[in-house]
Amino acid sequence: TNVSASFTVSPPSVSGDGSSASIFGVATMVGIDALFCPTGGAAAGIESFIQNGVPSFAAFITAFPDSSVVIPGFNASAGDNITVSIAVTNTTSVTVVITNESTGDIITETASTGTLCMEEADWIIENIGVGGTLPPLADFGTINFTDASAATSSGPLDITGAIILNIEQNGTVLTSVSALPSEIDIVFV
Repeated sequence: TNVSASFTVSPPSVSGDGSSASIFGVATMVGIDALFCPTGGAAAGIESFIQNGVPSFAAFITAFPDSSVVIPGFNASAGDNITVSIAVTNTTSVTVVITNESTGDIITETASTGTLCMEEADWIIENIGVGGTLPPLADFGTINFTDASAATSSGPLDITGAIILNIEQNGTVLTSVSALPSEIDIVFV
């Protein structure tokens, strides 16, 4: 069982939600059982913040139920092309590979998870916590997950029938999502 995709790191900007916050964040990630499995899951990607006008980027891995871990020494910048792949090694372990196709940086990590349900592949944009707080979602423009694929031991999955969840904040829908045969496009609206 595996999932993968590539995306270009989008420069985050302050979203027009009327917030007086000094920091805004967004995480772009690929996952397995990252949303609905109650016992375990894994996700990995790039977290982006803009604080007082200064952007920052870092690679991270989350192995539920544990919290996210930032990977030191992996460099990413706006405009870099990132590929993330996650492969299940057993019901409580995954292998994560994050590659910066623009710089040649690559990391491979084995992460222990809770018990995986083996029921979902995920391509996710969401806001991300920092310092114990959850800053507002940054305006990420458009994220295109390209070469998106997922497979089980029985073969590849058709992602055109994926369940689409939009981000909603205070009753306002902030995203528009479309799923194509090998691409998922998410637009901040």
